[in-house]
Amino acid sequence: MDYGFAPGQTAGSLVVGSQPTNLTVSLVGVGAGTYYIRIRAHNANGYSLPSNEVVLNVGGVCNATPAAPARLAFTVSGSTVVFTWEETSPAQNAPTGYRVSAGLTPGATIAQFGVSINVFRVNGVPAGSYYFRAEGVNNCGVSGVSNEVFVTVGGPSVPVVVTGVHQFAGAPADGSNRSTLTFGRDGNFYGTSVTGGPVNSRCVSNLEGCGVIFRMTPAGGFTVLFAFGTSSPIYPYGTPLQASDGNFWGTTSGQENGGGAGSLYRMTLGGAVTFVTELGGPSYSSLVQGSDGSIYGTTVANGPGSCSWRSTQCMPSSGSGTVFKVNGDTVTYIHTFNGSDGSQPYGGLVQAGDGSLYGTTSAGGAKNAGTIYRITPGGSFTTVYTFTGGADGANPAYSNLILGSDGFIYGTTQFGGGSANAGVVFKMTLAGALTVLHGFTGTVTKAGDAPPTTAIDGLQPGAGLIEGPDGNLYGVAGGGGGLGGGTAFMVTKAGVYTQLYAFGGSSEGGSPTATFVLGPDGNLWSTAQYGGFSNRGVIFKMTIPK
Repeated sequence: MDYGFAPGQTAGSLVVGSQPTNLTVSLVGVGAGTYYIRIRAHNANGYSLPSNEVVLNVGGVCNATPAAPARLAFTVSGSTVVFTWEETSPAQNAPTGYRVSAGLTPGATIAQFGVSINVFRVNGVPAGSYYFRAEGVNNCGVSGVSNEVFVTVGGPSVPVVVTGVHQFAGAPADGSNRSTLTFGRDGNFYGTSVTGGPVNSRCVSNLEGCGVIFRMTPAGGFTVLFAFGTSSPIYPYGTPLQASDGNFWGTTSGQENGGGAGSLYRMTLGGAVTFVTELGGPSYSSLVQGSDGSIYGTTVANGPGSCSWRSTQCMPSSGSGTVFKVNGDTVTYIHTFNGSDGSQPYGGLVQAGDGSLYGTTSAGGAKNAGTIYRITPGGSFTTVYTFTGGADGANPAYSNLILGSDGFIYGTTQFGGGSANAGVVFKMTLAGALTVLHGFTGTVTKAGDAPPTTAIDGLQPGAGLIEGPDGNLYGVAGGGGGLGGGTAFMVTKAGVYTQLYAFGGSSEGGSPTATFVLGPDGNLWSTAQYGGFSNRGVIFKMTIPK
């Protein structure tokens, strides 16, 4: 057994006698510090290569305060500052934690942070200049002060604050995981979660129930209005649409018996749900009401089909997804995709000033990287843009396009964007001229990876965008970021990009995957797929930078 005080270093070894197949070693009186442990086997022919290395933190009895941290350094990205420093204490007096202090003048303190390791990130730092320093702490006291660094932050003058409002608890009485949010005309939020609700053995793909529709007040009062899966369709991915009739309309992606397709439902404000019809295939899209009063949506596979309500077997016609419209309770399919013009239209539609509806497919087209299409209410269809999978992006996912106040179409792709393949934010004219505003560069953070030392970008923005009151575009990326839990970002229509927040999976959630909505308090509201008290996701709100 080799041990050292830094990765790969060997300060000493313990030799253990012959053992059969495994070994447990108890060590008594180990001094306080951080140790890096490796195991090597040996026989008459010599020693093996070392095993994987494990880090052992021991809080034994110290005999002195830690040495002062050395070489404090920092990086700045938007309003996020990342600090790193080196630990120089001998192992027996190593710190059990650190204290980082900030001031407006040298040596002054306006804020203090407790830190467990020698990498520290601060999100939402107001624009300004600050002096930072670090100290080590153990049971014997506080170390001397590190070098002081002068940090200038060009972020918003008011810090961005993210607050978890509702922590999903999952089955049996709450929603869980991937969820959506919309703001109702009665001043409450409404949404769906794909799982949650009573445990249902028919939903064989999870143990969290078949999904719910919920209502939440801006103060956080939460009510489940309807639980899917009791002799009904399941897994509602799309955001509910409050139509001109006052009811909420939405779709589901499957049937509880596994043999049917998605469905179209209608819900009153009181939570009474009517299943209008079964669709030809699963639907993941949010619905939109056109200027003609019709409701429009998409199915992600098959053609119109010949499904009947609660069928035990759906026999759809061939196709790669459809666009449909609803008048009253009548569904009409106005286009069936064939692959060359796109396939798998996960996202919904937006109506532009020319009266046509615009949407995306996540696959198909000449490069099988997805398309942007235009369709009239009467069904006249045009492929407007075909993604190449290069710098222009690839595979737009669940997000709807939006029509900006400047008349451009804006959206995101989940992949593509260059060598990082992490997705893009784009804008497009109605004629199909596409411009990339930002290519994401985040990297996937895996368990066991060393903490990143820069404020890395997000990746894979599966959600759409919203135009804020300030005219800028706001969105979320489900992965990447300095804490590995995704990011919230702002991009101007000219393409100036700012990372606003890095999610870490705590009370604010992790892996945000839903498009922002503007709340009555002027904040942006959305949902995170994971994190929170039960790791079942969170409804959160975020202040708009000023």
